[in-house]
Amino acid sequence: MFVARQMSPERRREWQELRGFFDFWERRLFPSFMPVDDPRHPANALEQIAEKLGPSKALQG
Repeated sequence: MFVARQMSPERRREWQELRGFFDFWERRLFPSFMPVDDPRHPANALEQIAEKLGPSKALQG
């Protein structure tokens, strides 16, 4: 379990941009790549990583 820490406004915007990019790219441009409800779908994996590590750590890679 991670200890949640406050993200700076800049990091919060960066996180929202990354989520928006994944949503657009993976669900709208190439929807046949993988089923949207598959947990391995990149957009879902991004959310799982954020839940496990927190968005700030997820941005670090």
